[in-house]
Amino acid sequence: PREVIPHASVLVRAGYRVLIPDLYKGEVGADVEEAHHLMGNLDFPGAVQDICHAAAFLKEEGALKVGIIGWCMGGALALGGLTASSDID
Repeated sequence: PREVIPHASVLVRAGYRVLIPDLYKGEVGADVEEAHHLMGNLDFPGAVQDICHAAAFLKEEGALKVGIIGWCMGGALALGGLTASSDID
């Protein structure tokens, strides 16, 4: 999450509403080894569903359009969310 927040802050300053879903359910990798362990044990279909719920929430809150971005594994999750959710434009 430490790396995600600065990227999100740039988008917020540009006027976008940003939501970062907690795909690891509160777990944080304190080092590279822990981060790899979390990634390897991630419930990928469940994470895609969390992304779909986040997109639906944004639409319910009045967002006219919802986009999604991700880096590395987050890119794969972004593509999964895009294909699974009609709320992501």
